[in-house]
Amino acid sequence: FEKLLEVVQRVDVRTKVAVIRHEADVSEWHSSRITKVFVDNCHKADIEVYLPVVGSSAEDFDTERHMQASVRKIMQQCDELGVDGVDLQYKGFGAEMREQYMSYVVALSTDLHRTGRKLSICVNPPMRSDTGEGERYDPEVLGEVCDQVRVMCYDDAGASAGVREAMQGWMKFVPRAKLVMGLPAESSDFDLATVDELDIPAISFWTADRVTPEMW
Repeated sequence: FEKLLEVVQRVDVRTKVAVIRHEADVSEWHSSRITKVFVDNCHKADIEVYLPVVGSSAEDFDTERHMQASVRKIMQQCDELGVDGVDLQYKGFGAEMREQYMSYVVALSTDLHRTGRKLSICVNPPMRSDTGEGERYDPEVLGEVCDQVRVMCYDDAGASAGVREAMQGWMKFVPRAKLVMGLPAESSDFDLATVDELDIPAISFWTADRVTPEMW
């Protein structure tokens, strides 16, 4: 928490900061290092905490039974820790599981919103087509049911040109207010003017502890 607060205090934070701490598959949910004390300390500092749900396959939602079990497990963890939302990130499957994945996202979003929590989801840039065909997610559905769509520009689009193209693609489907531009803190070739140019309301840093005061 002290390291997190050190990073946050480097910048004039005008809105609450969503914090992602540690990653664990749903199947290993008990190993998450987020504690109630950590969450409470963040809330005292006016910092929101999103619980990361990271998966490497479709086993958590490939059937209705698996999907419902995963949603229950996530919601139980949210209740125990008192977090403000969930940040979802799944890899390791293709467009053939798109329908099941979207059902999972909708079900989780419904339960989170019912309890006053938010859903953030991580997506890859760029999309393979202007229509979203061939992706493992339906961009229009994400724009409707997710509170934040975090475009991971640090994965495939480190330079400014790639970042711009990636964000413009997602802006066709997701309201601008819901978009978050994910940037690599260790990168030296992106231009933050892109954020202003596209009027993106939020950015997030991968490995934010590497952000220097000069970068702020």
